[in-house]
Order: sequence, then C-alpha cells, then structure tokens
Amino acid sequence: MEIPEKQMPVIDLSTSQEGIIDQLMTTIMHTERPEFEAQKRSIEGDVIHHQKEINAEQVDQYSKWKFIYRCESIWQRYFTFLCHFIM
Repeated sequence: MEIPEKQMPVIDLSTSQEGIIDQLMTTIMHTERPEFEAQKRSIEGDVIHHQKEINAEQVDQYSKWKFIYRCESIWQRYFTFLCHFIM
C-alpha cells in the first residue's frame, strides 16, 4: 500500500553552521581530551544540584508567603467579626 505524497511529512535535516561546528568541537574534545568528559559531567551534576537547591528555596519561600497570607486572612476575618459584634 502506497502513501500518497501529499500525506507524507517532510523532515528538514539541514544543519546550521553553528550546529556543525558544535558537533565537530564535541567530537574533537572526545578524541583529544577525554578527561574533559568527566569534568563536564561533574559540572553538569553541580548545575543540576544547584537548580534543585534553587527550586527548594523557591518552594520554601512560596510556603512562607502562603502562611503569611493565611494569617492575614484570619486576622481580617477576626477583625471583621469584632467590628460587626461591636456595632
């Protein structure tokens, strides 16, 4: 069974000059300086670790603000209740 040409997707396999240079540099580094691969993995691990720390800090900050907001909301309701009770 043949697929009509108008239903066949076109895949662009062209590569930019920067992409070719990047691939070539990666190949050269693997060949001439294999010790840099371990260093690269170590740096990538450090980046991932720091990103996790930043995300944890953001979650912590969000939790603190959420707590403060809830406290303010409770005080506002309490104050409103007292105002209605006094009047």
